[in-house]
Amino acid sequence: MLSWSKSDDRVAIMQMNAQLRNAQLELLSAVCAKDRLRMRFSAEDIARYAERDVLRKAVASATALKDYYTSIAQQVPDPASLASSQASAISEEKVAAAIDLVRKYIRDKREEYRPQCVPLDADRCTAMKPFFPNLCWQGSGWSNCEISGFPIRPSTPMQRLWALRTCPNSLKWLH
Repeated sequence: MLSWSKSDDRVAIMQMNAQLRNAQLELLSAVCAKDRLRMRFSAEDIARYAERDVLRKAVASATALKDYYTSIAQQVPDPASLASSQASAISEEKVAAAIDLVRKYIRDKREEYRPQCVPLDADRCTAMKPFFPNLCWQGSGWSNCEISGFPIRPSTPMQRLWALRTCPNSLKWLH
């Protein structure tokens, strides 16, 4: 059994934790592979049409992993420590503060770069339309907020409120 007080054991413990991190990363990759498979095929289809040898090996591997990690979890002195690691360690207040900081940063950058903005030309508008269909309404009868060349379509009350806040000097769309 390893002991933190022995120098050779400390090295082995560090190596063990590094290998455990690598195993956790590979298991995460396996979970992603399982999710991709599950999203495309039903369990019934896999059970019915999968190659038997491949399916048998996959089930055996998953069962062996489950058994191994279950045996380790049963030996943990404080089982509650495993359950609490799944919960978020960040408080709601910190999340709200982080969101506020990001919002402030984005708003500051928008104000910094807004004077440099110009409307997109027709070619760029056409190129961007598949990705941002509401970005360019040239010739469509929609009015644009022209402070920074960023068009808006104030068709709902929330969009009208946003337009009034964002573009108070450009009220063409009210007509």
